Amino acid sequence: MAENENQSRHYPVKENMRWQRIKWCIQHAGFTLPLIVAAGAAGLFSKGWLSNQSIASPDKRLRGDYYQLRRRGPQLDNIQLQPQPLALFTYP
Repeated sequence: MAENENQSRHYPVKENMRWQRIKWCIQHAGFTLPLIVAAGAAGLFSKGWLSNQSIASPDKRLRGDYYQLRRRGPQLDNIQLQPQPLALFTYP
């Protein structure tokens, strides 16, 4: 007679299949933890290269850098304004 693998056994080792399934689920969830840590290190949840963004005006004189993914929403961190070159006036 073949034993059912999904039922708890007492021989040769006492095991509880309900707790074994719970343990397997916890182990499978634990495999995703390194992915979450790597995403956080890359800046998915705060500052980093995954959340860095920059905007610029069409003439490229005004530029702003910000982190797209922040805990309290986007916020400009750096604003740069390129000065216009001065025109030289000549008097006759």
